[in-house]
Amino acid sequence: MISSATLTLPPNFEVVGKIGYEDYLQNHLPSYTWYETGINYNWGDHIVLGVRGLANNLSAEDCLAQTYTDCANAVFATLTLRGKLSDAHK
Repeated sequence: MISSATLTLPPNFEVVGKIGYEDYLQNHLPSYTWYETGINYNWGDHIVLGVRGLANNLSAEDCLAQTYTDCANAVFATLTLRGKLSDAHK
């Protein structure tokens, strides 16, 4: 399950928030909630630059049963191309 919201700010900025719940049916894998927050800069009509932070509520003990990517809190950059690449020059 994932919920998300985007708040558009002038000029060309957006604040993004997401929350999700990973519900594992296997008893050896703990279910958990994860959170993502970030900010985007819309550069023209076709390029979006962003910075994101990702975290979750897994304990150190829970992480023993999870993969590294589930347990890692992270900050990362994003680059999104919107539309067709042939339109990028417009």
